[in-house]
Amino acid sequence: MPTVILSFGKRISPSIIARGQIGVASLAGESPVRCAADGRTPLPEQVNYMDMNLSLMLDWLNFLNGYKERKLSLICYLGPGGIKTFNCLNFKTNIHLIFKSGGLIQYNLSPAVSLYGDLQGTLVPVSFQQGKDLDYDGYFSVSVGVIYTFKGKNRGFIPVHHETK
Repeated sequence: MPTVILSFGKRISPSIIARGQIGVASLAGESPVRCAADGRTPLPEQVNYMDMNLSLMLDWLNFLNGYKERKLSLICYLGPGGIKTFNCLNFKTNIHLIFKSGGLIQYNLSPAVSLYGDLQGTLVPVSFQQGKDLDYDGYFSVSVGVIYTFKGKNRGFIPVHHETK
């Protein structure tokens, strides 16, 4: 199942962005621990989940070079969240705390529309595989998408200009 993510955010300053995400996805594979009656054939494992997180993002180009309208943005982020598993073959339905971090490249087509590529890592304080010794697990995801910035009083970040007398 492909991952479906809905994100929303607000630019707090030229280089700081707050973002929330909610997404659903499925992880599937074969368990090296659980085997069929022959003792050699791994059994399938599947974990369906919904996750939500809040991230603090840093736009590196605006941070290092000051704010100006750019075609390209390089953004890194990190933040906490939660994951709820459901409809799993061999994994208890539960809610767990998660930690996400990653980076994205954003290419602005217009003031309202942008394309992005995102590489994201998630740490979960529970193992997705039964019988695994380590109580932590994680996964990486790569996504591409479209960003639409709604028109309001300010689209994006509008710097305040003070007049000097």
